[in-house]
Amino acid sequence: MYFHVQRLITDIEQDEPDPAAANALQEGLGGQFGEMRTMMQYLFQAMNFRTELSANEQAPEGVPSTIAPERFEEFSPGLDPELLKLIQTTAEMELDEITSFYGPTAK
Repeated sequence: MYFHVQRLITDIEQDEPDPAAANALQEGLGGQFGEMRTMMQYLFQAMNFRTELSANEQAPEGVPSTIAPERFEEFSPGLDPELLKLIQTTAEMELDEITSFYGPTAK
């Protein structure tokens, strides 16, 4: 179980610009192993699974699925499930267009 409060633990006062700190923050959020990159990687892996489940449904008992059992709000508080559904539908449309143009993908 997760508890999320949208406020800083301690107040941060900026005394002077620090490019190294800004670079470290950007790397932590979206770098090679950053939080946003990891969350999006799991999200798009689940979308590419080509299942009948939507982004906020769970697999039936006994059916393996690559969709994480956690809700996406736990990974990114404030992320709208409707936005996830829109992204998932768009990705599926793109995959369908690729399949119709190039033929079925190799398994």
